[in-house]
Amino acid sequence: MVNDDEYSDVTFIVEGQPVYALRGVLAKRCEHFAAMFRSGMRESEEGVEIPIPNISQAVFLLILEYLYTDSVKVELEHAVELYIAADLYQIASLRDMC
Repeated sequence: MVNDDEYSDVTFIVEGQPVYALRGVLAKRCEHFAAMFRSGMRESEEGVEIPIPNISQAVFLLILEYLYTDSVKVELEHAVELYIAADLYQIASLRDMC
């Protein structure tokens, strides 16, 4: 389900590559995404690719995995970056796992 373009309704660009997701899942699980999608700004429009700067694709996919499944395996190599990203996106439960 994570990063599946067949049924996605939002596309992020992370490290120059598309990452696909479902707005409803992200908005329900993360207030940061909910605010982004209802803001009335460019990111809230359908079909717009949303750039994600300063986060590696591997870590962004871990964030999505967590939001979709409520679990994620935190590897040591990604722990610090994942902690920072979880803090940025205000996902305290994920941040605490790091």
